[in-house]
Amino acid sequence: MKSRNILIAVFLLLSLPIWSEAKEGTSFSEKLAEATRLGDTNEGKAYDKEFSKVVAPQLGDILNQCTKGLGPRVKFDVVFVFAADGNVQDVVTPEDQPAAKCVGDKLRNLHLVAPPRPGWLVRLGIDISPDNASKVHELDAKFSGDSLKYSRDFYSKVHLVAIASIEFPSGAVDFKYDRYPNNGPERIQSGEGVDFARKDGKTWLQSDDWGETGKPVDAQTAKRLNNWVGLIDSRLNGESAAMKFSKKESDGDREELVYEESNKKSGPHAQFSFGRFKNSTNDPYLLSHYSGMMHLGQQDAKVDIKFSHLVSVNIVDTDQKSASPASSPSAEKSAPGGGVSLLDGKLTLDVPPDFVREPEDAKDQKTVAKFAHKGEGGAWGGVLRGTHGLTPDKLDGYLKMRVTEYSKGFNWLPKDAHIQWLKKELVTIDGRKWADWRFVPMLKGKKDYRNSPVYSRFLTTSYKGQLLEITFTSNLNTDSQLKDEIDHIMDSVHLEE
Repeated sequence: MKSRNILIAVFLLLSLPIWSEAKEGTSFSEKLAEATRLGDTNEGKAYDKEFSKVVAPQLGDILNQCTKGLGPRVKFDVVFVFAADGNVQDVVTPEDQPAAKCVGDKLRNLHLVAPPRPGWLVRLGIDISPDNASKVHELDAKFSGDSLKYSRDFYSKVHLVAIASIEFPSGAVDFKYDRYPNNGPERIQSGEGVDFARKDGKTWLQSDDWGETGKPVDAQTAKRLNNWVGLIDSRLNGESAAMKFSKKESDGDREELVYEESNKKSGPHAQFSFGRFKNSTNDPYLLSHYSGMMHLGQQDAKVDIKFSHLVSVNIVDTDQKSASPASSPSAEKSAPGGGVSLLDGKLTLDVPPDFVREPEDAKDQKTVAKFAHKGEGGAWGGVLRGTHGLTPDKLDGYLKMRVTEYSKGFNWLPKDAHIQWLKKELVTIDGRKWADWRFVPMLKGKKDYRNSPVYSRFLTTSYKGQLLEITFTSNLNTDSQLKDEIDHIMDSVHLEE
């Protein structure tokens, strides 16, 4: 039965729903033909997403029931007629296909958004065959990819719960973290049975009533609690390394789709899994589970975190032929670290795994994303959006202004240092003009800029009439290799209008 479940799922890939207007008195074959003819309309494609989002999570179980005992090959169509309010008005099936009637009856209570017009036809095509088994992974990745974005956008705005376990060589740490949205109260329940809470985002109290009462903790405990929250946010908000679909697992009332880190050559691979309860017919995959090694402080630790909603992952191609819809536009470029996708997928860049995505600040309206190197003070960077406008013809003037400003130097530089420009010119990347400006503070008597205190690189452009600026800075005295990593990040930048 397990192998049959896999084959049944292939339907979604092979026979997408197709629509048309219903015509009274026409036969099933005529309705099906008309629906097929009009299936490529823009209206039909848009309604397809609404239909699939509701039907896909429950279809596997329905097909198991309706096609039991029919053998390895089953193929039929079901035509749904939707009324103006989005309810199913009628279900039409072939007279010689009892399995089709069974499926139609079980989906008769569907409710979608209002269709383009009353009497809108939806064709549901079922094609179960051993020949289709090789496409199962592509299918599961496609559906979960669609669900990931839908669920994360919604569930990130509600109460977050994360249950974490960290295994150091010296011992294990366990805690549960709760946080309400919009800077709401936070709570940490430690494995030792002690509760902590804060309501202002700053002061931790030892409290068992969500910070209504309690005593402020000492500095060391506050730092430890902040580190725990930082760990959760690094997994919640950060982009993971490239993940590839691995398998679907089913356990009683629950099922999970499992993804595995695809770019490691050795050692244990990190895993993300996304689960849901099978009887949750109208919900996509909601729960997330991360497991993998992370570098925390000065040592490596095995981290296991269960989230109450979906986290961001970078899903690469499911096979060589087709990419998952969750892939970023430049997923095939995600090499050493992982593709980071920003601005609704329009901006992508490759960030090495030793950089982590920092938590977002709701009060900072200009920062799209911030990154920090895992080493102490090693490097940092960010993506910024301007608020006063910048058109392409003003880009040259902006560059000259910033060069003049930075050439004056900085108060933190040694007195005998001066700014040396490595580049300050307009360049064209993928047909778009960018200001590429880079500098190092050169110490007196030094000729090799790799030994300078700082290497800074900027890329600035006009995007939708506003400034868009990407900047990364490294402390070369810490690690000269950071310059090469920053150059890799900046050279990977890809922006689509």
